Amino acid sequence: ALVKLLIMFLVHWGYAIANIVVVFLVWSYVGHANPAVKPGVSAEFKFFEWLRISILRLMGRKVYDYEQIVVTPVHPGVETCSAQLNEENEDFAGRRRYHQTATVTGQFVNID
Repeated sequence: ALVKLLIMFLVHWGYAIANIVVVFLVWSYVGHANPAVKPGVSAEFKFFEWLRISILRLMGRKVYDYEQIVVTPVHPGVETCSAQLNEENEDFAGRRRYHQTATVTGQFVNID
């Protein structure tokens, strides 16, 4: 991304600044028009941490990335059991208990 920004500024600095302003305005508009949109993985991205890890990898050093794992505590006094979320419904009693899928295959039609 930095190389692309550098190329933009080398081509013409005015166009580069105009493009950056337009991107910021669109980003700001989307943020205000629909604030409920979750940022997803981009919210967890840390640029300087990524840059540090990339530089260390380029230098040949091993970098240990640890994932976050949530481990729930096990309490001896609490019993848990699985239950069905939805109640039985007569309308869907004839259906199987798992999601159904269908395989669709296409055929080549030769029109002469």
